[in-house]
Parts: sequence; structure tokens; C-alpha cells
Amino acid sequence: ENTAQAIFFEIQELENNRQVSEQRWVWELLQNALDATPQGKPTLVRITWDKTELVFEHNGDAFTLDELAHLVYHGSTKYGDPTKRGKFGRGFLVTHLLSKKVSVSGLGRDADGVFSFNMELDRSGDADDVKQQMDVTWGQIVNSRKLLSAAASKMGEFNTRYVYRPDSAEKQVVVLGMESAIRCLAWVLASTPELEDVSLVQPGVGISWRKERVWSGTSDNTLSFTCVHRQETPLVANGASQPQNQRFTIVAKQLECNEDQDAVTVGLMLSADQTPEIVVDDSVPRFFAEGLPIIGTENIPLPFIIHSSKFEVESDRTGLHLEGAGTGQQKNNWALLSKVPDLCCALLEYSSRENWHGLHLLANI
Repeated sequence: ENTAQAIFFEIQELENNRQVSEQRWVWELLQNALDATPQGKPTLVRITWDKTELVFEHNGDAFTLDELAHLVYHGSTKYGDPTKRGKFGRGFLVTHLLSKKVSVSGLGRDADGVFSFNMELDRSGDADDVKQQMDVTWGQIVNSRKLLSAAASKMGEFNTRYVYRPDSAEKQVVVLGMESAIRCLAWVLASTPELEDVSLVQPGVGISWRKERVWSGTSDNTLSFTCVHRQETPLVANGASQPQNQRFTIVAKQLECNEDQDAVTVGLMLSADQTPEIVVDDSVPRFFAEGLPIIGTENIPLPFIIHSSKFEVESDRTGLHLEGAGTGQQKNNWALLSKVPDLCCALLEYSSRENWHGLHLLANI
């Protein structure tokens, strides 16, 4: 009962602060996909929106029974696990701003092996309704459970599928999340080693991002380059038309070689199609944590993007812990940020030596 009440009140709070959370759904779903990265394989993601259904798919590992239970009954199995990005157990609830009901299908794993399942998460109604619906959902998992052979359990590129059916008022939430994805995905691919390919299909256009190459620019590995290929294909009535291709190189400067070398990086983007030219997009958040954007940092007057896998973020992922008397979280963030000025200067000096076009954009502070 307490869990149902927590879900009900959390969703109410999200609805009362929609402006803060509306574009977060895409990053919460992507975070879950990254936390399920299959061993020895890159993460692949596909997002499809046809104005009726939003479908988010990925190729992640099978759910454990604990993970399924926490998805249904709320909470996180990731807290304290340094390999996981999710810590608060509340991020998935943000996706219910798209729809109170979401159909989930995928693979699970128990002592008997890998099985397929289907369920509907229903968070509509009051807390009593939510409580009853959680038990119904768990029953759907049990009743749809189908044990798979070893070969069958590995079939298909996309094993996990979330389907949302927004009403007319919720469709704007879809648009805001898709726009955020289009702005940020090149940076996300460059910041997450396990993510290789993301495709996004919506009415009139299909866009894909693929990580093509990663290399070091210095012998001490303090400068890294990641080439991301972006392909945009207009979708017309008789099929796809000629795609438009762009390549961007994300250049990231990190600390001198030590155990915390990649603790914080400062990056910029180059258009890599012809002569390298610096690209500064003021609509991209200036801070990223664990590869994902911190929504709300777009207005910070910096030409660089600052990323750390060790930033301590607020539970709604819209800021860093910085204010107050100096807790461990705040001290950690300030220690990371103290490295940023020197990294910015070093990247600026390198850019000047390389004589990249658009150097004047780095003076916009």
C-alpha cells in the first residue's frame, strides 16, 4: 500500500512540475537501456513515433526477477551498484507523463532460464487503483511467461520494447523529448562507450546516429576524438528519399594520466564533413553526467560541454549538488569542477594550434 501511495504522489508531483520533467523521458529510457547493455556487445536503440504510438526498443540483457519486481512495484535495484546509472528508482515514473499506461515486452531470466513476457504497467487512478493494478501486472508476467531455448533467447536485435499511447494533451511531451534527443544524441554517443547506434523515426523523417571511430590525439591519452555519423532521411509517401549525411567529431580534453584521468572532461564539437569547423549549439545542456544531459544547464554561458561520470546529480537529474554547507556530494562536485578551467584553457590552446575554423565562438562566455 505504501508503495502504491508513493507511486501515486510521485506522479502527481511530476504532473505539477511538468515543465521541468517533460523532456526527461527519453533520457530515463535510454539510461535503462545502457544499464542493461549486453555483455560483449554494444547497446542499440530505436525510437519510433507515428503520432499514435511511441515505441522505445533496445537490445539489452534479460530482466532479472528482482528487476521486474521493482519495475512493477517501484524502486531501484541499482542503488550502490557502480556499474549502473540509475540510483533513485524514480526515473521510470517520468515516462508516465507520456501515458499512465505502458505496454512492456521483453525477456526475463530466472533459475529455469530465459523467458519472454508481456505486461501492461497501469498507473492511472488513485493509490488504491495503482495497488490493485500492480498485482494484475505481476499476474500478466506470470501468465505470459514462455521459456525459450538458448537459440531463441538470442534472436532479434531489439529484445525489450516499451509502447506508450499518449492522448492529445500528452503528445507535446513526446515532441519535447524527441527534440531533446535530436539536440544531444551526438554528445551522448561520444560520452558513453557502450552506446553505438540510435535511430529515431517520426512522421516525415528518420534520423540515425552511429559511432564510427574513436581515437586518441595525444600519446598520453589526454585528448580523445569520437566521430559520430548522423544520417537524416526524409520519409515520403512512396518511400524514403535521398538521405543527408553529416559527420561530427567530438573532441574531449581530460586530466593528465592518473587513476582519475577520465573523472571530468571538457569537450567541443567539430563539423567533420570538410574543413574542421567548431560547432556551438546553445540549446545543448552544458553539463552531462554518466553520458546523459543534465536538463536545465543549457543557459550556462560556456562554449564547452563538461562531462563527468562522477558528478553527483539531483534526484530529478536537473542539476548538480552544489549549494549548502559542503556535504560529501557537494565537495565531490566542486572538486571535479575545480579541474575545468585548466582543461578549458588546454583545449582552447589546442584548437588555436590546429587553426580550426570558428575559433571566435569559443570566446562567447
